[in-house]
Order: sequence, then C-alpha cells, then structure tokens
Amino acid sequence: MGPYPLVMYDTSNGQILTTKFDAGYPSDASPGTTLRMFIGWVDDNTFLGAVQPVISTNADGPLGVSTIVKVNVATQAETTVGKVAWFAGTKMVAPNYLFYAGLKDSGEGQAHLRRLNLNTGADTQLVPLGEYGNGGCQVGTFCNWTAFWDVSPDGAHVLYHNPAPTTFPSDTGPVKDTPLVYANVDGTNASKPFGDKLAATLTAPAFSPDGRYSLAVYPTNGSPSSPPQIGLAQVGGSVAMVDGRFDAWRGDSRALVVEVGDPLKVSLYDIATHTTTALEPDSMFYLWGN
Repeated sequence: MGPYPLVMYDTSNGQILTTKFDAGYPSDASPGTTLRMFIGWVDDNTFLGAVQPVISTNADGPLGVSTIVKVNVATQAETTVGKVAWFAGTKMVAPNYLFYAGLKDSGEGQAHLRRLNLNTGADTQLVPLGEYGNGGCQVGTFCNWTAFWDVSPDGAHVLYHNPAPTTFPSDTGPVKDTPLVYANVDGTNASKPFGDKLAATLTAPAFSPDGRYSLAVYPTNGSPSSPPQIGLAQVGGSVAMVDGRFDAWRGDSRALVVEVGDPLKVSLYDIATHTTTALEPDSMFYLWGN
C-alpha cells in the first residue's frame, strides 16, 4: 500500500473519509504487498476498485491477478465483481459496466477491449487492441499500456485502432499510428470517421460527454512548424481540424479546452462558431463542467 491513500470529502456534512485505495499505482510497491486502486464511482454510495497483489519487481510483469470489487463508502466493505489477469485503461459506464483494456486470462496473447458487467460478473471480449505491456515509464514501476481507445457514453460504440499496433512504446521507440475505427462495441458496422490520416505517433480518440462528437488527437512530431492538431468529427458527419493540444471536453459537449500558441495558452474552442477564446493562465487543471 502506498503512502497516499485516496481521501473522500462528503459535501453534505463536511466529513472526510480516508480509504484503503490509491488513485493509481504507488511508486513504492514491493513484492508481497497488495495494491488497492480506485477505478470510478458506481453510484453515490459505492465506488469500484481493483485489489491487486505485487508478485515481483520485474517491470514487464510485476502484478498478480486483479480482483475487481465494489466498495461501500460508509463501511468500506468490499464485494467481489470479477477477476482480471491484467489491465491498463478503464472506463465506467455507470452503474452497470466497466470497460477495460487488458486480458481476462493470461494466455490470450494480445489485449482486447473487454466489458465487465458489474451486476452479474459476466466478462465479454470485444475488439482487439493488439500489443500490450509496460509503457516505457520513467518514474513509477507500473505504467500498463495498450493502444488508445474510447467507448461512447451509452456503451454502444467504440473508437479504436484497426489494425492494432504490433509494438508498445519504450523510451526510444514510439508506436506507429494506424487508422481509428468507429464501430459497435463488438466491432461490427465499422467506419473510419477520420479517414486514413495518420500522425507521427499513435493518435488518441475521445467521445464527447453526450456522444454526438468524437475527436482524434494528432500529436506533434517535435517540429515547431508542426503543432499538435485535433480531428473533430460529428458522428455520421464531417471532420474539422482544430489547432492545439486537447485538454478536455466542456461538460455540455459544445466546446473543447485546448492549449494553443507559443508559448501554449489554455483556450476554449467553440464548436458552433469555430472560434478560440483565451482563458485564465494555468487553468488547465480546473474541473470543467457545463
């Protein structure tokens, strides 16, 4: 257990509750310890977490099988939902599903996007994500990685890379980009909203909070004359290119928080008017709502 447990603040009574869970992988984990990591909220009284043993200090495989649990906020009681051999990114579609990139069983050979039913424990394999591994981290011991993906807010559609990458990142080897595909979560009815446009390294997709838009983050190739760009697509519609580095969606799905210029300035890009407005300096870490 790391030294920085997650602390929860009850806005109704001002009480503070210290949990057994961390916000991510602690940097001081050692073999024989058990990690508890916060995943997301199921409802106002319950959150989801992963209970995960550390079995070695080998950065390529230091973790044991994760037990996914529902945690009662008031009592801290843990109820097992399912077990996962290995996982990287997760996304909650509350209150019923956890989508995760990883492996249900260690012998699967490649990562998949999977859907864990939080009520029944059923674990469904969805689309392939290709190579997986330790993502070239330089600070912490653990930085599990798969190709980037996102699931729509209703859990019905996915944005993922097809063909899937055959390498994972290292300190000296970035992953080559492949096209982003929009499809049903089982991979059917696939299309390429951003065409075959590729970036210098792997692009990252993100759905808007209302699911009407999707975007692809095209990272810079390191040249000052080639700033980062965002491909912005209305589902079933056209694509517009937006200059800047993506930070977040505004909660109403009508604007993007981006960083533009040299030096970079936090700004708001209005989707309807295609205008960019500078915001207060150092505001990129604020919580963006409606």
